[in-house]
Amino acid sequence: MLLWILLLLLILLGFGIPMLILWYAAVLLLAIWILSFAVGGGSRSAHGHQ
Repeated sequence: MLLWILLLLLILLGFGIPMLILWYAAVLLLAIWILSFAVGGGSRSAHGHQ
């Protein structure tokens, strides 16, 4: 298990920071999408109630 983590770290370092930035951006986009979906669903239900 620890060997795999070390291997992943080595691969990340080898591929460089751009891949890490891309992964981080993907996670951020996913979080923003989920948040917007939750907020949109809440406002939609409130609007339907009115």
